Amino acid sequence: MNARVMKLAPGALAAAVLIGVLGALYAKSSAVDVGKKNRVESYLRQMKQVDAEWNVDVLKSRMGINANYDPLVSPLPQLHKLRTRLSAELAGVVDPAAAPALDAVDAAIDRKTDLIERFKSENAILRNSLRYVPTAVSELDATIAGLGRADPARAQRLAALKSRADATLTGILRYNLFPDRSTAAALGAEVATLAPLAADAGGGDDVAQPVANFVRHAQVILAQRAVEDSVLTQILATPINADVDRLGAALDHDFTAALERSNRYRHLLLAYASLLLALLAYAGYRLVRSFRVIARVNHELKDANESLERRVHERTEELSQALDHLKESESQLVQNEKMASLGQMVAGVAHEINTPLAYVRSSLETVQMHFDGVLREFVTAMAGLVDLMRDPETPDDAISGQFETAVAVRDRLEGFPVADEITSLLRDGVHGVDEISGIVVNLKDFSRHDRSQMARCAIEDCLASTLQIAKPVLAGRRVRTLFARTAPIQCAPSQINQIFLNLVTNAAQATGEGGVITLVTRMTDPRHVAVDVTDNGSGIPDDVLPKIFDPFFTTKAVGEGTGLGLSIVYKIVEQHGGSIRVHSRSGVGTKFTVTFPVDTGEAAVLDSQPVPEIGIAA
Repeated sequence: MNARVMKLAPGALAAAVLIGVLGALYAKSSAVDVGKKNRVESYLRQMKQVDAEWNVDVLKSRMGINANYDPLVSPLPQLHKLRTRLSAELAGVVDPAAAPALDAVDAAIDRKTDLIERFKSENAILRNSLRYVPTAVSELDATIAGLGRADPARAQRLAALKSRADATLTGILRYNLFPDRSTAAALGAEVATLAPLAADAGGGDDVAQPVANFVRHAQVILAQRAVEDSVLTQILATPINADVDRLGAALDHDFTAALERSNRYRHLLLAYASLLLALLAYAGYRLVRSFRVIARVNHELKDANESLERRVHERTEELSQALDHLKESESQLVQNEKMASLGQMVAGVAHEINTPLAYVRSSLETVQMHFDGVLREFVTAMAGLVDLMRDPETPDDAISGQFETAVAVRDRLEGFPVADEITSLLRDGVHGVDEISGIVVNLKDFSRHDRSQMARCAIEDCLASTLQIAKPVLAGRRVRTLFARTAPIQCAPSQINQIFLNLVTNAAQATGEGGVITLVTRMTDPRHVAVDVTDNGSGIPDDVLPKIFDPFFTTKAVGEGTGLGLSIVYKIVEQHGGSIRVHSRSGVGTKFTVTFPVDTGEAAVLDSQPVPEIGIAA
């Protein structure tokens, strides 16, 4: 026994060594982490995007669009978070250029941070002076007007001083918008003449003091604008994107080198596997030479030949039965899918009808409340009066008392516009029923648009109707409307209402209690009207965003949604020749932008004060 073990031990050891080498080559050939490369590229793209948005916020602060400097500080935490993630991913990178490239990105971020801090300081000084110069000129004008009335002899010189100060103020404000060196030099010379001109005009300190204040702030503006522009140029020239690209190139080089190493080991693995196959073939050849093995193999081949036809027949029958089962299963799956789609469609109808149905119920309950109140008392009093007057034996005192009762109830009724309100509620209830009918027709004819209901209307009217219907859904939310004077569109109003009812309902569900929903109408150009529906809710994840317009796609729990809402919205917008876009950030909010062509029978009229486009961070 021991002798046999001793004979087998070298062979077992050799087999273990061969298997170990095979495993090592396999591990080396599959060492490339593609997922890591994708994550790093994603972080680099996000870093470049944050830097680009940072530059935009700097320009907005330069133009006075940003009311404060918070947007200039907010990108820093995102950049540091991305920097930390990059450092963790670069732990296994062997390329020597990767670490210096990452350090260069850090240095560029630090330099840009310092420049932005300097920009904030310089811009604050400039804004302060820009706010004061008009006040200084106004004070000077008031002083000159008073002195001119008191001393007509100096009125002409004071008027010249006033004209020069007003012209200088206009030039200063124009220079702030369109700065250049030649204009700055000319304004500087003009500002320098104000103090002597004030001294020649007389008036003492009453004139000299506001002139001195104006000159001081004008000189600050001329100096600060050049300094601020210099800092802004340095900010925009900070090569964060270039350093990020260099870091990406270093990582690509490292990945390529790793991929080449993996390919070399893969070739070695192929050669080694070929060698092992050769050894196995040789061992098989040696075994085949054994008579006993040959005899056993021949016997097995004989048995196999005898039973081959039977086994083939049995296998054929099994495959035929399996094919029949497969066809039956396929038919069952198709039927199940049809039933599931029908169930989802019914659930979608119930979901879409729920909002207008609740509105109709609310209107009818309000009508019932009014009828059960003073209106019923009035009807009862008048009926009693008529009954008494029909009876000839009724005493006059009873008729007079009943008449006074009816008059009293009528006086109470006069303070409540019950009839008008009931008429309005019934009209709104009929409108809600019409909306339910329109929703059913829209879901029934999902792929077909009925042009017979087309009409010319203003988009603001459709939004107002939608907000009226959606009041129960919007309870607890704050709705802001910024409507411009837009051109009318040619549309099916009920379908347009359905679009915005769905978008507003989704916004309400995304924001919850206390949320803010903003509706904006604007002219994107003379031929198109746009509507923005913006909320500050939870946002849509990036992996879900491309699928939101797919039919029956939903992230809600089973039984809570069918995914038909946005699919129907997309279809209606497409049938009206419009377009719909969505922009969302998780944890910040979502903005849907729906664009329609204006009615070709009338050219679009742009609002004299266009409504600005609202971002989701508003």
